[in-house]
Amino acid sequence: MSTKIILKKSSVSGRIPDSGDLQYGELALNYADGTIFYKASDNVVRSISAGLDSSLVSQLVDSSYVQARQVDSQRDADFITNIIDSAYVLARAPAQDFLDSVETIQLIDSSYVQARQIQYNTSDFVDSAYVTSQLPTFGTDFIDSATASSIVDSALSNAVTFTGQVTAAASGNSFIINDTLRIDSAGSGLRMTNIGAFDRDGSGNFRVFSNENLVFSTNGGSGTALTLDKTTKNATFEGDIVVRGNTVTVYD
Repeated sequence: MSTKIILKKSSVSGRIPDSGDLQYGELALNYADGTIFYKASDNVVRSISAGLDSSLVSQLVDSSYVQARQVDSQRDADFITNIIDSAYVLARAPAQDFLDSVETIQLIDSSYVQARQIQYNTSDFVDSAYVTSQLPTFGTDFIDSATASSIVDSALSNAVTFTGQVTAAASGNSFIINDTLRIDSAGSGLRMTNIGAFDRDGSGNFRVFSNENLVFSTNGGSGTALTLDKTTKNATFEGDIVVRGNTVTVYD
């Protein structure tokens, strides 16, 4: 004959037995919820369930055990700072490999750095043999205006060759030549722009020509003069004509 075993039971959903309702090893069944209960060795009633419905999940989430272990997503700055500054985090922070502004200033001002600074006495540096040796030498690398004038005057007192145009820029200026003015025969002669020139013609003859009347005069502008008219080519003499020789030939 079989023996029927009936557990302590309840048909009320959500009903849970107390620890005093159960002996160690004794089971209780809530067949409305499908949950079996037993008393553990710590005298706490625990449950075994075939599954969790939404109600049980909500109860689990809302339980004090879970709530105590939640991380609040809305922690303020102080909370975050406390975490960052915690011994746990700081112990695992990488070694600092940079200097902030305060540490940089301290390093620069440190006796170690100061002792290794290069300090110059300005006058010693300027007067040093190295700098002095690099200075340009008067008379070799440069000259002053007095020396330049002396060199120019000295050069002009000797033979001077001009390869370009020489101009007396200011009105009334002139070139004073105390000795002989020589013009190379291979050159283009001595010319006064738009007036006339001394030069050599294509046949090697010395030529004096003018764009205006050509006047030869002595004693400034008031002495004996020979004027060659630019248009008629007639010659006009001021004063006596002296012929030295036996023949005077006049062409009409």
